[in-house]
Amino acid sequence: MLSITRALAGLIFGLVFAGGGILLALETSVPTYRTWQQMQRWQPARAQLLAVGGQENETTASYNYQFDDRNYSGNRVYVADFNDNIGSYHRDLQQHLAKLWRQQLPVRIWVNPADPRRAVIDRNMRWGLFTLMTGFCLVFILIGLAVAIAVIRAALFPAANPLPTTAQLRREWRERQAEPGFLQSFIRFRRYRLQELRQQAHTQVKAPASETDRARDWRQRKGWQTRTIRSSARSGVAWMWAFAIFWNGISAPMLFAFEEEWQQGNHAIVLGLLFPLAGAFLVYRAVRATLEYLRFGAVVLDMDPWPGAIGGHMGGTIDIGKWLPEGTDRRHVEFRIILECVYSSVSGSGKNRSRQEDIRWAEQGAMQPERSPKGMRLRFRFDLPDNLPEADIAQNGDYHFWRLRVTGHLPGIDLRREFNIPVFRTGARSRFVGNDLSATAREQRRQQAESTRQAIESGRFDLAGLSQLVNIEKQGGVLILHFPMFRNRVLTLICLVFAGSFGFAAWAILTGFSGAGLWRAAAILFAVPFGLVALIAAVAATYLPFNNLRVRLGADGISARRNLLFVPVFKRSLPRSAINRLTLKRSGSRGQGVDRVEQFRILVHDRGGKTTTIAEDIEGEPLARQFRDYLAGRLGV
Repeated sequence: MLSITRALAGLIFGLVFAGGGILLALETSVPTYRTWQQMQRWQPARAQLLAVGGQENETTASYNYQFDDRNYSGNRVYVADFNDNIGSYHRDLQQHLAKLWRQQLPVRIWVNPADPRRAVIDRNMRWGLFTLMTGFCLVFILIGLAVAIAVIRAALFPAANPLPTTAQLRREWRERQAEPGFLQSFIRFRRYRLQELRQQAHTQVKAPASETDRARDWRQRKGWQTRTIRSSARSGVAWMWAFAIFWNGISAPMLFAFEEEWQQGNHAIVLGLLFPLAGAFLVYRAVRATLEYLRFGAVVLDMDPWPGAIGGHMGGTIDIGKWLPEGTDRRHVEFRIILECVYSSVSGSGKNRSRQEDIRWAEQGAMQPERSPKGMRLRFRFDLPDNLPEADIAQNGDYHFWRLRVTGHLPGIDLRREFNIPVFRTGARSRFVGNDLSATAREQRRQQAESTRQAIESGRFDLAGLSQLVNIEKQGGVLILHFPMFRNRVLTLICLVFAGSFGFAAWAILTGFSGAGLWRAAAILFAVPFGLVALIAAVAATYLPFNNLRVRLGADGISARRNLLFVPVFKRSLPRSAINRLTLKRSGSRGQGVDRVEQFRILVHDRGGKTTTIAEDIEGEPLARQFRDYLAGRLGV
């Protein structure tokens, strides 16, 4: 019953949204175009201005004229029958008519010969305004139709393996939350389960009949026929040039229209220059990719084992057909090799479909090249856990794939290559490669965790991920944690961008298409969602930089106070006897794969079940865990 209600609500929403766009078009774009066509057949005449007036968004005038030896009066000035303040049209027209009125000069008008009582001063179409009106209406029509079609398709063609409901996932969460090692964040768990079920459904449809069939199938994929795998640089260069040419082709007219629009007072046209600038950046990227390909040519990966083995190794050698430039110190040249297991999924429907990537597992290592007869050679291997998904053979729809990325910072053009590689659950191990990058990475993580533990236990808090976020001060047996303002600069900037862009859109809708009646009501209706997003983003952009947290931990317990600027918005004190335990909670993350940094907060749980934040924005789970254990030790919990 609930799904039917949701489907019906979605269908009604889509049809109402599309209907609103159609109604607006019937009230604005369509009659404006028809009137303009009719006025092209009207005949010229001379009129005497009686009065001229107006505002920023409209021009008014009254005039007398003769047609076929009869006297008439009129007050229509232009084609459109609604008000707007797009560009300097009204200002220029008012100045022109006022000058003629003051000098008692006649003005040329256009009269309908079939009905001489109808006349207009300016019968020209304002194509910029017409395009804006039409595009505005079209956006809402397309969105509404897309929602309605998606709802109908979902009702007529339900998924063969329906996804679990939120209630089912919540029940599973309650049942499993006590398990050790279970995900701390329900949102993360829910996303993982949804993607897992999609992958299971996709795998069931495409699973080969036997292991022999599967082995034969994956070798038939283009590029996987032999253990020698070529990078995607050549096709990548071609794609980048095609996209750069397409983008610049559709954005170039903006440059030609800029001067005219600026002279007419449309200063908002400056925002349109972002599109040609983006096009210039795309050309720059395409040129860089072309120069990189011309310098290094075809870079080849020789896999050992082939295919890469889940539960075993993924390794091999990479041959680069260029040696280092003369005079380069090889000790200062370092290559970075990154292996990623990526889940690629499609969201949306129809023309609104978009593909996104989620890196499920990643490992990296750094190494120096050795000389080979062809140029440079890199030998490496990674250890693959046995719980990772295999590479999808067809790679369409929602699927997993394995990607090997190689980068090298060299004098001149840097090396950047990617390989789509076969990885399956064979457990095979490398026969000829001994450079274990995974072992090196594990040792580096162990050393970093040990260094962090020793530093925190000794009372040194000058650690990356901690010292730049919190000021820690010791006053006898009391520890004071001060999380100052302006910690969330990136999030604040994002919120400011959202607030500015959506706020500008709401303002443009309300002021650019003013008037009365249906058009005014529709403008307010469509401006409300933009205004709400702008308001929420503005509140977040105010709270994020100006909130600060001060926590005091002593022998008597904990006190925490959060201020907005210098105004307290939250304050709580807990005696030591009321403290039950300290836990970690993931609060966010930035980056993906090997560059992913997770942020955590430390919560105090009292014996009544309530929680209080005493530390936040700590980067990295090992550091957060060590700091939590340190604070728990000081509190004796």
